[in-house]
Amino acid sequence: MDNTLSISQIVKRYIKMRRYTIQEVAQKLEMNYKTFDGILNRNAIDAKLLFQLANLLDIDLCWMAQLYEKKRPISFLEQYQMTRMNHEMRQIELKGVMANLDRHIASNPLSLTDVKNEMLRDYPQLFYLLDVLLPETYVIRVAVERNREKYYCLPINTSEQPTRLGCGRSATTQFFEGQEMLKQIIFNRKAELEQ
Repeated sequence: MDNTLSISQIVKRYIKMRRYTIQEVAQKLEMNYKTFDGILNRNAIDAKLLFQLANLLDIDLCWMAQLYEKKRPISFLEQYQMTRMNHEMRQIELKGVMANLDRHIASNPLSLTDVKNEMLRDYPQLFYLLDVLLPETYVIRVAVERNREKYYCLPINTSEQPTRLGCGRSATTQFFEGQEMLKQIIFNRKAELEQ
């Protein structure tokens, strides 16, 4: 079975993880939705369109090229890998996300779980929330467990002790589960607002 990853599959994944719809991306590209959708479905993205999409969605073209240089079918997990957005894009997105986070904390001062659930209602993609809210010193990895994506966050600087974040992990465990990490981010922000 050929499981080679196509450019369109990578682009569709970026569209989803950057919290856009195909229709919104088509609109930003000033392209007819059906035309753009057809291009994606036929895997007919030309160089000009790819560069426009890379700029809009902050696609790491070097990473995409590395996938193709391997000259082998893509593994199941590689299909789920995503690069984080760059600093400038993250700063733009962070303003809106933090405003919503602060609003939900004010509305639910006694429940971190309620705040987390409200944030996930506003932003159904957990990857997007982690990407925006986590410092750039973290990488986000994806695993597929029981046909569901699960995110794990890893500090790039492994000298940082995981216990400092209060995620209930031992010092030998570097990965933090995404849902728990989001809860810890909310806890830290709540503490900042209370000071």
